[in-house]
Amino acid sequence: MSTVAWAMAAAGAFGATNIDSLVALTVQLSGGNPRGGHALGRHHALCGQYLALLVLLSLSALGAAGLLLLPARGTALFGLLPVGMGVHALVRARARKRNDPPVERVGRRSGTLAVALLAITCGGDNLAVYSPLLAHAGFPDALVVIAVFVALVPPMCALAGWLSRRAIGLGGIRALGEKAFPACLITLGLLVLRGALT
Repeated sequence: MSTVAWAMAAAGAFGATNIDSLVALTVQLSGGNPRGGHALGRHHALCGQYLALLVLLSLSALGAAGLLLLPARGTALFGLLPVGMGVHALVRARARKRNDPPVERVGRRSGTLAVALLAITCGGDNLAVYSPLLAHAGFPDALVVIAVFVALVPPMCALAGWLSRRAIGLGGIRALGEKAFPACLITLGLLVLRGALT
C-alpha cells in the first residue's frame, strides 16, 4: 500500500474508534460539573487526549510487537478481530432498543487527567483496531499511521469544543457513529486480512 493509502486507513481507524471519545469530550467541555466543578479548559482537553493517545498507542505497539512474532499470514488473520467487532456492532445497533442512558450522564470532571482517563476507558476498540493495523503496516508505514493519529487529535478537540457551544443533540452524533463504526471496522479488518491472501 502507498503512503496515502496508509494515511487514509489511519484516518478511518481514528474516526471510527473515537466517536465515543468525541461525545464524551463534548459533554466535558459543555459546562461545569453539576456538583460545583469548573468548566473544562481547552488546554486540558488537548493535553488529556494526547495523554490518552500516548497510552493507547503504547499498548497497541506492544500488541503489534506480539503479533509480529507470528508468521506474516497469522498476523494478517488478526484482521478478523475488527471484522468481528464491526459485525457485532452492526447486529447490536439493529437489535438494540433506544434505552441507553443519556449522554449527559457522562462525568464532567475537569482537568487533563479526567479527560485522559475517560478517553482511555473508551479506548478498548482503539486497541483492537490499532494493534493489527500497526503490525500489518510495519516500518516505516506504521510511523505514517501514528503521525495521522497525532495530527487528528487537535481537530477532534476543536470539533468537540464547537459542538459544546451549540445546541446540537449528541444523540445524533452517536447515531451517526453507530452507522459509520461497523463499516469502518469491517473495511479496516478486510484491509489487514488481505495480507493473508497475498
